[in-house]
Amino acid sequence: MGLTWVKQIIYSKQLIWAIIATGIIFRLVPYAANCSLWVDEAAISSNIVNRTYAGLLQPLNMEQGAPPGFLFLEKFSTQLFGENEFALRLFPLIFGIMAIFLFLKVAKINLNPLVLVSAVFLFVIHRTAINFAVETKQYSSDIFFALFIILATLKSSTGKISMKYFLLFSAAGVVAQLFSHASVFVMAGCGTTMIVASLVKKDYQRFAFYTSFSSVWLLFFGVLYFLLFRHFAGNSEQQFYWTNAFMPFPPRSMAEMIWPLLKFYQLFKNPMGFTFAGVAFFLFISGGIYQYSRNRQFLLLLLLPIVFALIASAFHKYPFEDRVMIFTLPAFIILIVNGIYFAVLQVKKFKPIAAVLLLILIMGPMTMKAMIFMVKPQREEIKDVLSFMNKNIKNGDKIYVSYYAGRAFTFYKERFGLSSFEIIPSNWNNTNNQYINEIKKLNNQGRVWYVFTYWEMNRNEDLLMTKYLTENYQITKEIYSTEATGLLVDMAIPKSDGHKSAK
Repeated sequence: MGLTWVKQIIYSKQLIWAIIATGIIFRLVPYAANCSLWVDEAAISSNIVNRTYAGLLQPLNMEQGAPPGFLFLEKFSTQLFGENEFALRLFPLIFGIMAIFLFLKVAKINLNPLVLVSAVFLFVIHRTAINFAVETKQYSSDIFFALFIILATLKSSTGKISMKYFLLFSAAGVVAQLFSHASVFVMAGCGTTMIVASLVKKDYQRFAFYTSFSSVWLLFFGVLYFLLFRHFAGNSEQQFYWTNAFMPFPPRSMAEMIWPLLKFYQLFKNPMGFTFAGVAFFLFISGGIYQYSRNRQFLLLLLLPIVFALIASAFHKYPFEDRVMIFTLPAFIILIVNGIYFAVLQVKKFKPIAAVLLLILIMGPMTMKAMIFMVKPQREEIKDVLSFMNKNIKNGDKIYVSYYAGRAFTFYKERFGLSSFEIIPSNWNNTNNQYINEIKKLNNQGRVWYVFTYWEMNRNEDLLMTKYLTENYQITKEIYSTEATGLLVDMAIPKSDGHKSAK
């Protein structure tokens, strides 16, 4: 009786809708927090607000790149609602919420009800997906359009073929490419899968259908690449930034031969964010085996986009790591949850215990991360620092802006009335001596405000310079916020002991 009651709950529509509602809340709360733009958001946002629509079609400043449709939507949003965080994050939020419903539709077609509930829950509480749904970047649209293309492909495999359907399907691929760079890999994977499947089944009418609209997609991609994308793909700054994300080809050592496997494994950590990456990797493989035995065609739809992205990385056209691979999230979740189901089926005894243990290992840490982010979504809260400066700055003060704070400061300086002051931008430094030399150049310069923002990977700049300033100069005012620091330093009043120790 108790087991039947549990099954009724799991299979109920009410549970699915409750999970979806939870996912929406997990996205709306951080959005409502109106946090400061962090370094990457500030960079893309400055391009959006300071350029015309035509200007957004040119290579972007600050090492940024985004599809034209996304940039146009962002520009439209700021014109409609103002140049603020809510406007800039509105469309990522919309894409992030709509992706939940698309994921549900895709999962319903291929997963049994028990696995479906787990998959949808993991998707809605996925920390990285939540983050990109409230961030001024195109990655939530990458997830949305990946699901959109997969769903359209699944529907087409059984739908009636007609000219109207061909035109709609072709248009869908065109729109997807305008809003998501990564969509081309999903289209390549889906198109290849369905062309091969129709040939194997000797369904030549459907083969002609898939070949035709795939050709339209390919032709449009060629036009976009020639007009826009080739400038981004050939950008020397982008190439340098992503140096380690391009597959060595041809491989010249054992390390280069196993590079694809190592990079693929790293995806489970970042951007997929699984705390127990080894467990997730094992379940992914298990889920792939299980899916192969049930529906090889769907397995190819999930895996081929990853393969095509890897091939593109070999030609230095697309990095195979980090956030740009988040478009594969639906594939990872579906196969991992299938892997849990398949692994439990292999256990002869203690199946409930095995199921609970695997679900906890995968979903427990992810749920905690999502809850922490919802409670404290702040990151590089430079607005607190600049607001404090606005209230305390005086004529003649100078502002030193650390390298990592530069982009956010540029975006916010006019809002906080700081653009009229002398601003001293920092250079990018990679040694401690260079950081100290930046300070020494300002000796006897009077009152100088030092502005820092930092995150886990670049904390050294803030810690080193703050420590040196505190030990060697008079700090007259200071503010410490989340991943942001502001110091007012009188550079004309050094501490004598500090100068002795610095010699």
